Amino acid sequence: MELHQLLQEAKERIALVSTQAELGDVRAFYLGKKSPLQDYMKQMASL
Repeated sequence: MELHQLLQEAKERIALVSTQAELGDVRAFYLGKKSPLQDYMKQMASL
């Protein structure tokens, strides 16, 4: 997954949240240890 796609997906998910707890869940998903962003960063580091 490209960084641009990841950013777009994150923006769409953030736009759909209606509570602070949901926003926290989205944040945890994208910034957690097994997040798509972490996978992308590992791929870039290995280049």
